[in-house]
Amino acid sequence: MVYTKKRLAFSNQAVFEKKFSSGIDACYCVVSKMMFENLMNVDGTISHENAGSLRKSDLWSYIYYLFYYNNSSVEEFVAMKDKKNGKASAIRFYEVVKAVVKNQFVEEEEITPLDVNTLIYFVNIMIERYEGNMSNPIVSFVQQLVHKAKGEQIGAIKKLSIVTGDGVVNSRSESSITNTRKISDIETSDIRIDVKNI
Repeated sequence: MVYTKKRLAFSNQAVFEKKFSSGIDACYCVVSKMMFENLMNVDGTISHENAGSLRKSDLWSYIYYLFYYNNSSVEEFVAMKDKKNGKASAIRFYEVVKAVVKNQFVEEEEITPLDVNTLIYFVNIMIERYEGNMSNPIVSFVQQLVHKAKGEQIGAIKKLSIVTGDGVVNSRSESSITNTRKISDIETSDIRIDVKNI
């Protein structure tokens, strides 16, 4: 099904899926769960092997989360704002993602849903392009935990296990993740890092 640009909104379930919400709290929760359920690498990129475990709404939430934290400094995220009111624009989100991945199969005047792999490709391009210069609080916090945990004893580790090499992240505390809405929620939770293979 094709949608005209005038009709595209974040509520369009065909493009963004039913569970997508453009609220930052909801997006933060989705991104936290992606990190702590081994669907995201420690650097914030996503392996294409995880495509089968991710929904488009998860990836749009991650893109919105990155937009929220970088829409005044990263060119592509600045371009996702409506030029008139400065707020997030569904059509601009779609157009910027399409332009970055250079999707040649979407007609210029048509809106068709982008697949999971295309959205993963966009996220990975952005993280690699702006390595170290893009705000990503969840990734930064996990990297701080990994750095801190390198000097700690494994016996003190309780809730989260990160194994480098494969980038494995295993959650042992679903409740800590489900209720995570902002960085302070993670900082005060009992999530820890197991560094046995670091």
